[in-house]
Formats: sequence, structure tokens, C-alpha cells
Amino acid sequence: MQSTKTILAAGLLSLASIVTTSAANAQWGAVACGTWRDNNGTARVAIGSALNYGTEAQARERALQECRSRGQNCTVETFNRGCGFITVGSTTNAVRCTTGTTKDEALRKCRLGGYNCQEPIGGCIN
Repeated sequence: MQSTKTILAAGLLSLASIVTTSAANAQWGAVACGTWRDNNGTARVAIGSALNYGTEAQARERALQECRSRGQNCTVETFNRGCGFITVGSTTNAVRCTTGTTKDEALRKCRLGGYNCQEPIGGCIN
């Protein structure tokens, strides 16, 4: 059985590799996250991201697709002409995802409740 930290690290590495670009003048982004417990009761997390899509629907669908390919219970937040960051955190018995318009905001929100949080990833759209 993999440890929660291993799963979190793998999730962040996966997210870093899926940030995509579709058009030079696109302006929508999205971050998605899902948390659940497996059959053994271990907390799991899946994340997805999309940057620089021409429509909100395209960005939303891409982020959800990435998240759902890795897990379940995915929800999404979209942003337009701004920034979006996501991070994952864990305690001894739980995992969580938080988002923010800056890395600091995502990290601050993640640490509420005593979570040990990974460095946020994401990006900005002009």
C-alpha cells in the first residue's frame, strides 16, 4: 500500500505534466480535485488542471477529465484572465485540496486544520 505522501507527490507531479495550452489568445483556466477513501480506508486524492483554453467549458472539461482519469469525486474551479493554483495536503488520516489566486493563498488555506501541504502549482492567464 502506498503512503499518503507518495500519492500526494505523484499527484502533484502528474498535475505539473498536464498543464496544457490550446490557443495563443485563449483566456480560461481550471483546477480540479477529488478526494475519497479506497476499500482499505486509505485517503486518496486526484487533481487536474487546464490553462489557456478558449472557453470556460473547454477548460472545465479538460481539468475534470484529468482529475477523473486519476480518481473520483472531482470538483472544479475556473478562472479567467487571472491566476489559479492548487495544492494538496495531508494529516495522519485525511487528505485535502485547496485552491487560491496566488500560491500563498492556496498554501495558507491548505494549512488550516494542521495539514502538511505540498508546494502549490498552477499558473496565470493574462
